[in-house]
Amino acid sequence: MENSLIRHIIDKSIYIDNIETFREIISSEPNNFDLLAEYADFLVVKNQKELAWKIYGEAAQGFLKTGHQLKSMIMSLSQWQLRKPSKEEVSIYFSLISEVENKQTKFSVFINQLSTAEKFALLCKIKREKCPVRHLIKRPGEIETKVSFVIRGELKESCFELLTTKRAQTAGPFKILVEEDTFGNVYPFSREQKSNSYVETLTYVQTAVVSKDDLRTLCSVYPNIEKAIIQLCAIRKRDSGINGMALRKSVRYSINVEMKVHVNGNAPLTGTTSFTGYSKDISISGVGFVACNCTKTTRDEICQILEQHLRIDVNIEFSSHGLSLSTPGAIVRLQENIEDGLKTVVFGIEYTNLPPNLLGHLFSFTKLISNLPIGSNLAN
Repeated sequence: MENSLIRHIIDKSIYIDNIETFREIISSEPNNFDLLAEYADFLVVKNQKELAWKIYGEAAQGFLKTGHQLKSMIMSLSQWQLRKPSKEEVSIYFSLISEVENKQTKFSVFINQLSTAEKFALLCKIKREKCPVRHLIKRPGEIETKVSFVIRGELKESCFELLTTKRAQTAGPFKILVEEDTFGNVYPFSREQKSNSYVETLTYVQTAVVSKDDLRTLCSVYPNIEKAIIQLCAIRKRDSGINGMALRKSVRYSINVEMKVHVNGNAPLTGTTSFTGYSKDISISGVGFVACNCTKTTRDEICQILEQHLRIDVNIEFSSHGLSLSTPGAIVRLQENIEDGLKTVVFGIEYTNLPPNLLGHLFSFTKLISNLPIGSNLAN
């Protein structure tokens, strides 16, 4: 059997609709447990639940013996969802997990701190999510609502210093997430955490997801789970801090480009809604925009809106000598500078709804047209 065919079945680019055909493929690849897991999922769809229960069990044992702890636990969860296990079955399975030597991953370090009862309680709250290639899972500024562990596939996490934050360091520009890595920050539960990264799939991906609400409930019953969550967050912070850099500083350049900024109609702004000016500096995550026609009344209104932690959604247009490019954004801060004896109003604008590859193209475009002289009609 060609490896490419197996790979395409696993990543969902080829769909098998016949049980006998799938069974034949399985028989030719008896030790491919990823393929076996797909077969079990396929049997559930075909309402062959008894056979699916058996195959999930085989996949769980196969993954466990080959050191794929999370995959094994997800297969056991899928099996138990078809037929409730006895206490003895649960105890035997988790005893096997503790006996098998697993590679050190973020998930294994996290889960191995828990007792059998805690592992089972946590596993019962996990939901499996499947995402196609090039799917954007989360972006900066969004409220974090869940913790995700990678079951299979690869993702790219691109970290950014939000213009509204004042932290000294963030992770490096990007990192690749693989099996048993984790993303998502929901602790402490008492306050909202804003994402500072894009997470985009590079391949077909499956993740094991636990919601913030479910984790909060679990921690109220099992304090040891909370300790493990705290350590998990500390590992992520340490990993991002060792070789980390202040990304905003590292890519913030004094690039002057002619700009127009149009406030969206749904924004809570009653004064001037269209501004002309130029960029003071540009980073890969946002732009400092000098607004030449911002009146004192409008400036005060924007300050009041930002103090209420409300968004001012805008459309940004970069242009020079007939070349232009538009992108959505949001005003997230306002400051006044004195330059050449004149007071200027500078909006801190964060790009929104742009995946990492387009952010790079946007930055390259503004740098290219910055070599052209800025026009003299900025205030018009």
